[in-house]
Amino acid sequence: MTSTIEGVCPVLAVPFTNEGEVDYESFASLVEWIISIGTKSTLFFGVASENIKLSDPERYSLLEMLLDLRQGSQLQVIASVADHSAELAVKRAHDYQSMGVDYINILPPTFFAPTSDQVRKHISMILGAVSIPTVIQHLPQAGGMQDVGELLKLAAEVVERARRAGADVAEASARGGSELSTRVRLGKPELVEEAGHH
Repeated sequence: MTSTIEGVCPVLAVPFTNEGEVDYESFASLVEWIISIGTKSTLFFGVASENIKLSDPERYSLLEMLLDLRQGSQLQVIASVADHSAELAVKRAHDYQSMGVDYINILPPTFFAPTSDQVRKHISMILGAVSIPTVIQHLPQAGGMQDVGELLKLAAEVVERARRAGADVAEASARGGSELSTRVRLGKPELVEEAGHH
């Protein structure tokens, strides 16, 4: 697998039956279809219905199905961690890494309007728990940080921390004034942390 996200990266939806149950058969068909058309990456789970409606057993079952079905394809899986509790978010990120996802997508917490320092601590705890590439999602319309500059500061701190730890490559670049990419190489595996406003 490449360590770069390329092309269109759709958010993979979860189908439900008329009774409100997860439709696993339709989900499998959807995964097979996006693979058949050459999709190179997908974000799962979405921040709307899937993060609100799914139980943990459903969430893990769906992710396991996705990872099984993508075997032998070029599809990279970016798994979202949207827990407001840092402890739960760390556990979920670690679980997803153990299951074999390619990236972790962190949706910073918004419940009870956390301070920038609290958000920074939340994100840092997750980053410290995994070694796979990580995306930090900027979603101000959902109550997140309004100023992408706060995420830029966090990324700068990540790079500085990596330099102090002896990283052989550490770089940060802003593109278009609203998207930040930070790449840090800490031996193997490579640690990539990205913050983006899309």
